[in-house]
Amino acid sequence: MTEKLTDKYETPPEFFNWCSKEFGPFDLDVCASDENHKCKRYFTIKDNGLSYKNSWESDTFWCNPPYSKPLPWVQRAVAVTGNDIARRGVMLLKLDPSTRWYALVEDFAKHIVLLAPRLQFIPSAELSAVRRAIGLPEVMSNNFCSMLALFGDWGIWELSEDKYFFRRWK
Repeated sequence: MTEKLTDKYETPPEFFNWCSKEFGPFDLDVCASDENHKCKRYFTIKDNGLSYKNSWESDTFWCNPPYSKPLPWVQRAVAVTGNDIARRGVMLLKLDPSTRWYALVEDFAKHIVLLAPRLQFIPSAELSAVRRAIGLPEVMSNNFCSMLALFGDWGIWELSEDKYFFRRWK
């Protein structure tokens, strides 16, 4: 599993706290680093969260996958929630309906939540250093919208707070 430097962005803590309140608690972060994990139990790139030796068995998992290649993460979310390995999960994804992975989300997610305002992700220390070295600001503006895909057993669900909510799609 390879890693692009531009995929090393952290979910903003304030946004994750909102997600925890709305959808959690989360007991597994399937795509994290030692520096940015959101749960006590987590998989890093070295652990390879996509490897089937790493079980996504959980009540509710969190996944903010590399935006450069979300397809295998969406496929795994569909598989583990469809086979009752995980009761449910939340994925933070780039809103891009032109992709193959988005079609899977449309077909298998129980709910899709479109988000506003645009999230400002936190770059890793490594990425910040590279940006400083070439004369760019450490944090760049996000040029895309994001969404949450909710997989698995959500029963009857309604948002309790609309701080980030733009539109419930499904």
